[in-house]
Amino acid sequence: MATDVKTVSLNGLIIVISSSETFQKNNQLLIQRLVKEKKSGIYVTLSVAHSVIVNRLEKGKSKANSLFFIDGAGKKCTDGLKEGHYKSVQGPEALTELSIAISEVANTGNYQFLFLDSIGTLQLYNDFENASKFTRFMTNKLKLMGITCVIISLDESQSEKLNSVLKQSAEFVVIE
Repeated sequence: MATDVKTVSLNGLIIVISSSETFQKNNQLLIQRLVKEKKSGIYVTLSVAHSVIVNRLEKGKSKANSLFFIDGAGKKCTDGLKEGHYKSVQGPEALTELSIAISEVANTGNYQFLFLDSIGTLQLYNDFENASKFTRFMTNKLKLMGITCVIISLDESQSEKLNSVLKQSAEFVVIE
C-alpha cells in the first residue's frame, strides 16, 4: 500500500481515493507523472467533457496530445484534438460500448496506461453488480496486456462498495 500520489509506483492497478478537496490536484499530479514516465495513455472521462480535462492539463503544463480520450460524459469530442485521438461513448451507463472502446484503443499497443476518472460515476449510473464486473474485467484484461491502470475515486459513500472490491486486486491503494 502506498501513501501518496507523488511516490506511488506507476505499475499494475492503482486505486486513488481522494477527498473532494484533493481530487483535482491528485488527478493533475498523477496525469503529469504518467505522461512523464509512461509517455502515452488512454484517459477515460465519465463525468466531465474532455475539453475541460484538456484545459486543466494544459494549465498544469501537461500535454494532452500524448493521450487518447474516451469521453463517456456524453459529449462529442472534437475540440483541439487530432482526428484519431478520441472516441465518444453514449455515457457512463453504456458499459458494453465503453468496454469495446477501451479494448479497441488498448489493442493498438500504442498506450502504456489507462486513467479512469472516476469510478464513482460508474456506480452512479449502473448497479453495483454491473459496475463491479465491468471494472474487474477491464482491469484484469489491461493488466494482462501490461497496461498500468489508474482508477480515481472520490472518498464518498456511493463509491465505498466498489472501492472495496477494487482494492482486493490493486497493487497500490492511495487514500488522500
